[in-house]
Amino acid sequence: MVARVAERSGRSAGTAIAPADDSARHTTHLHTPSVSWQAIKFAVVGASGTALTFVLLTALHKGFGWPIWIANVPAYGAGIVNNYLWNRYWTFGHVARRNVLHQGSQFVAISVAGLVLNTIILQVVESATRDYYLAFLVAAGIVYCWNFVLNHQVTFRHTAEALRHPHLPGHHAEPSTVTLPGDGD
Repeated sequence: MVARVAERSGRSAGTAIAPADDSARHTTHLHTPSVSWQAIKFAVVGASGTALTFVLLTALHKGFGWPIWIANVPAYGAGIVNNYLWNRYWTFGHVARRNVLHQGSQFVAISVAGLVLNTIILQVVESATRDYYLAFLVAAGIVYCWNFVLNHQVTFRHTAEALRHPHLPGHHAEPSTVTLPGDGD
């Protein structure tokens, strides 16, 4: 049967077209932006999440008198949700999308570790300098580097995993020529 399909398509019996579903056109793009452009987009998204975090943190800490380490948790959590959605669809939109729960859990795990790091830095710098704004800037800068490196390498990694595992939920293979084993190649 492979030979008949190959004859009709003009391909040798050793090659076939891998099936592609409609979602494949939505999951990958032909152009992969440079890492520096991805870092810039990640920073823009991070700035929006940082602004959201800062407004909520200031309201809870300065407005309601919550201790900074407690106020930082819901404020930072709102930033996590904002950043994941924007990074998934804009910054790393060229990466084949994986299952949202799997990918989202990786993003949240990295972000929660960043939250712990952010909270420690906020507490230490504010205690040492008594400068809330400096503490916020130092913590945001360090945690930005943490988040970008890990999310680029783990959550939104640029591998062919989706092509190696198209049968997994959220993994879609692109159309490509595949050599079938045992066809005399």
